[in-house]
Amino acid sequence: MNTKKIQTLQAAGRKALETARAIEAKAKAEGRSFTADERKAHGEAIEEARASVADIKTARADQTVLDQAKALEAEIGGPAGNGNGTKRRGLPITRKAGAAQVAAKLAEKMTQTGSPDSQKALAPSGAVVTGTPMDAAVQSLADPGVSILDALYTIPNSTPTYRYLRQTVRDDNAAVVPVGGTKPTSVYNLVQIDEALKIVAHLSEGIHEYWLRDSASVQQFVETEMFQGLLHGIEGQVINGDGLGDNFTGLLNVSGAQVQTFATDAITTVRKAITKLEAQGHAAGLIVLNPADWETIELSRTDTAGQLEMTASPVDRAARRLWSTQVVPSTVVAAGTGIVLDTTAVALRMDGAIDLRWSESDGLFEKNELRARIETRAELDIYQPLGIVTAAVAAA
Repeated sequence: MNTKKIQTLQAAGRKALETARAIEAKAKAEGRSFTADERKAHGEAIEEARASVADIKTARADQTVLDQAKALEAEIGGPAGNGNGTKRRGLPITRKAGAAQVAAKLAEKMTQTGSPDSQKALAPSGAVVTGTPMDAAVQSLADPGVSILDALYTIPNSTPTYRYLRQTVRDDNAAVVPVGGTKPTSVYNLVQIDEALKIVAHLSEGIHEYWLRDSASVQQFVETEMFQGLLHGIEGQVINGDGLGDNFTGLLNVSGAQVQTFATDAITTVRKAITKLEAQGHAAGLIVLNPADWETIELSRTDTAGQLEMTASPVDRAARRLWSTQVVPSTVVAAGTGIVLDTTAVALRMDGAIDLRWSESDGLFEKNELRARIETRAELDIYQPLGIVTAAVAAA
């Protein structure tokens, strides 16, 4: 589309320049200066040509941005099916199968076939960067995720720094107004947040090179565990980050988030937390609980006869739903604490790449050992703090 536009601008610029040159040639052939009309027409033609050049530069710059966006989209794997190509839900690599898929992809790049029997040998001090695999379809939570990362919207970010707007107040005052009357003012305070992606990384211990060389499954095992550990670290920051230094500001430490105290039992407390969200115009989309608290809820009994409250409700154990809202157990959340969340109020931003490197440095070469390092960059965006409720799901 931009190519056609550039060609049109080039044609317009050439035509304007030809007009100016024709005026110059006529005056020169007649051995005179420009007339007033010629001077005006010449100036207008030159300005039109200059404007065309400026427009061409702008169009080319726009095309460069579009090309970069397409390249990034191709590397990431395309939009998540929500139509805008900027936001998708869930990270498939939070599941064992997804992590294994990425590990296999890295293993293929990190190995080489050179011996007659096609034995694979690990490339020492090798480095490889692979794009984060993002499925084109939204990940359904009907198959319960093992992490809150399965449920959060994810935004790929190609630059280390960025900014977004956070809503801190919602005061709707719309009302019927008589003719000529002053309209009421609604307040939606927005604050600009300047943010930067944070590096999340960890190392493996030294691993004997022959173990990796003799068995491809060992390498894949290590890489899969490294991926899982990396994602567990991100999950910890998303929930518990204190905002100090390079830490995320996690869901449990968001300024302006709502708080629900313990009320009767965990089931009642969660329901009251949902009410707090609804009172602010939010819809509960996710409940995050420690596995022990979720067990307590599932084993709740309503009477001395031992009737299970959850079995008397339309609750599917496999679906992990409470009050028709998805529950994600997380060991990162402390027992007795829960989070009820509108998933549109936050998003996980990532740079779209996971970097895995193997190295023999730090004295490992002498021991015939290799060490892996894996890292990525991420940050949690908080768009609407009132869409988050932290709840005490156990009595103090």
